[in-house]
Amino acid sequence: MIYTIEGAFEEILFMLEKMRWLAEQATNDALTQQEREHIQREIDSLKEGIDRVAEEIEQNELFMSGTRAPDG
Repeated sequence: MIYTIEGAFEEILFMLEKMRWLAEQATNDALTQQEREHIQREIDSLKEGIDRVAEEIEQNELFMSGTRAPDG
């Protein structure tokens, strides 16, 4: 998938906003340790998603500059 810079920015921004919301939820004293751990796993997954988007952008930049052949 080829990302435009704007599209990638929007996707990363969405993930960061969700991470912020999850972090706020984790501060709720009514949550169990298991629920907090679930929130942390979700945050970790979002961080991996941000890394994937960043990698896609980097690969697309290399392809567009002609220094890397397309996959496949």
